[in-house]
Amino acid sequence: NERLRVFDSEDTLEDAEQSQLKMNEFQKDEKVQAIKIKPIDYGKLNKLYDNFVSQKELSAEQTYFSSSFTSSEDNSSRTKPSMASMPRANPMLVDLNEMEIFFQKLFELLEKNSK
Repeated sequence: NERLRVFDSEDTLEDAEQSQLKMNEFQKDEKVQAIKIKPIDYGKLNKLYDNFVSQKELSAEQTYFSSSFTSSEDNSSRTKPSMASMPRANPMLVDLNEMEIFFQKLFELLEKNSK
């Protein structure tokens, strides 16, 4: 990651001055004044900041719950999820398949004997 280097040369300072002058002229324009743009009330903005947590910070609840889910290096082996051994086939389905085979043989025997 390379940092962006900003040089305060005379050109950039002149550009900043020109930009500021254009903005001042723009604000003096009658059309802009008709819209009645209000300046920013930083007091209200700071009050909003007290009520809301920025995305970079965690609220108290987020901090509490995130710390309960993270583990330290000492007990990391205890809290790591492990794969449970799963049977290859559901035992109930195996039993049903065996019962189906049994009943098929039983019906075949009944048909043979009934003739």
